[in-house]
Amino acid sequence: MSPRRPRLHLRAIALLASLILLSSAIALADDPPAGGAAAATAKLRFGENEVDYGLLRQGEMIERELVIHNDGDAALLIRQATPSCGCTTIHEFPREIAPGQSGTVRFQVDSRKIHPGDTRKRIQFDTSDPAQARASFFFTAEVLALYRSDPPLIALSGLYDRAKSVTVRLIGITEHGFELLGARSRGGLFEIVEFTEIAAGTYELKLEAGAAARPENVRDPLDMQVRLLDGTTIEIGQWVEIAHLDPIEVLPEAALQFDNRETDALLAAGAPPLTKAVILRSRDPALKFHVTGVRLEGFPDGAVTTELQTVAEGSHYAVRVTLPAYRDEAFLIGKLIIETDAAVEPVRTLHLRVKFGRKR
Repeated sequence: MSPRRPRLHLRAIALLASLILLSSAIALADDPPAGGAAAATAKLRFGENEVDYGLLRQGEMIERELVIHNDGDAALLIRQATPSCGCTTIHEFPREIAPGQSGTVRFQVDSRKIHPGDTRKRIQFDTSDPAQARASFFFTAEVLALYRSDPPLIALSGLYDRAKSVTVRLIGITEHGFELLGARSRGGLFEIVEFTEIAAGTYELKLEAGAAARPENVRDPLDMQVRLLDGTTIEIGQWVEIAHLDPIEVLPEAALQFDNRETDALLAAGAPPLTKAVILRSRDPALKFHVTGVRLEGFPDGAVTTELQTVAEGSHYAVRVTLPAYRDEAFLIGKLIIETDAAVEPVRTLHLRVKFGRKR
């Protein structure tokens, strides 16, 4: 009698078959179809990548528009629009552009903030287009100067505790005309004490700045209202530099440096020490001052030495700064502090930097 074979229950066989079919279906679902479509993306396109706005008269402001298209199949997000120059102000830009649609950027260009001549500016957009995460639009223009100033740089300079003045001539230089209707200090840091038309299209202005509380250098625009021959009225401006000088001139003003080309000389056998000088002298013949102390901060002992020399008692001194020898450090950085008996800013601090180019 042959052995009895085990029999599988029909329900068990059916369940096993179902599990096999389900596993196959899951595997097929997990595998991407051959030649399937890529994920949807945004695609930015400018109406024009670069535009020439032609000739702008100095002081002229223009409003312009830029069209941005989305040629992709996902929404185009524009996170930020950043101009490269303060002459450009973005008034409006689309934050999101649907697939196949377009949006408009509105902006203003202020030629008062552009130096006369040819110019090229940029607006940069941060976007969701993977191929153009930072897309740039450019525009060019030629800004036509309407006048020139004599001197070209308007500067008021003098001791801080005294008034200072300068006379400047403004001369129209184009066929567009230059009728100066008025002028003012935008920030109130100087005054226009005289205003004279000396010929057609030519004016003479006397500017004056009063005393300051302390020595400082500041800037303030001279704003001018001008009428052209076609009746257009525009505003233009030019910086006025104002130097309220310290009664004591310090040279160099803020920093003294020995670079590696200079310190390399110390590598030679028997090379003499390397020395530079800081000069202090009175800008006012009536002012007398004295240097009461010199010290260093931030340097190892003996790495740098100083010596005070009197060139003219009460008006002119030199502080000699010396590097006795080459050192292994790449840099030495510290401060040179000079103390005086001056009534204003008695302590002068200069940054002192020494660079060594190679090891011994």
